[in-house]
Amino acid sequence: MGKFIISPNIPRYGSVWDNPFLWREENVYIMANHRLALWCWLQQREILRKEYSLIHIDKHTDARKWASEDEQKCLKKILSEFETLLNFSTYENFHCSCKFITDRNTRPCITYDNFIHLAAEARLFKHYYLYCSIGDWDTSLPTSSFNHYKKIEEINNIEEIIIKCAGACILDLDLDFFDDEDDSFPKSVTGEGLLKEVMEKITKHRDKISMITVSINEMPGSDLWDRRQSQLSLINQVLALDIPLPIPFDK
Repeated sequence: MGKFIISPNIPRYGSVWDNPFLWREENVYIMANHRLALWCWLQQREILRKEYSLIHIDKHTDARKWASEDEQKCLKKILSEFETLLNFSTYENFHCSCKFITDRNTRPCITYDNFIHLAAEARLFKHYYLYCSIGDWDTSLPTSSFNHYKKIEEINNIEEIIIKCAGACILDLDLDFFDDEDDSFPKSVTGEGLLKEVMEKITKHRDKISMITVSINEMPGSDLWDRRQSQLSLINQVLALDIPLPIPFDK
């Protein structure tokens, strides 16, 4: 049986920063804010031995370089004490706040679009395999640090990559990868059809995957919320999970 580690609640501002949720069943985590994936990976035993490989399937790379001096200072402090992140028992501990140059508000310095960069700076994974329909390489790390599959059609080789990871594989998925509106999306199949194909391949090799993290990065009231619920329903069915749908936000 699965359970919510962070219970969903009614969004005050429609923001995944203020109102995240995190659900777990065995080695599968489903979240509203993608940055929580980093926290989940650190729950994997012996992750700091750097023997795992990461497969990241997302519309974006989530490897944004650190935007401001304050952000760099915060994140470099995290890197200098990276192993202490393993001691965080709750999500509330998993942040530090600073103002980004491009933002008007204060956000956690580990965000939904820089956590891959932070993991790479920490050399958390042995190999990085990124499937991204948008190659937003605004990162201080060289692209050679990643195996980047820019064309969305290349997701068809996912089985080969899972096998190559030799059983030490963490698979990270953002459902926006399967949005039909993307210009690079293959016209011969719907987004949900492609999601089903990918999930069936993942299920086929599930014994080789140490952890699966899934992000919806949407909140109730957004234009894509209903689609995300439909996608989660498909994942529920293919992976034989029991996440309650629609997501039961407290009132």
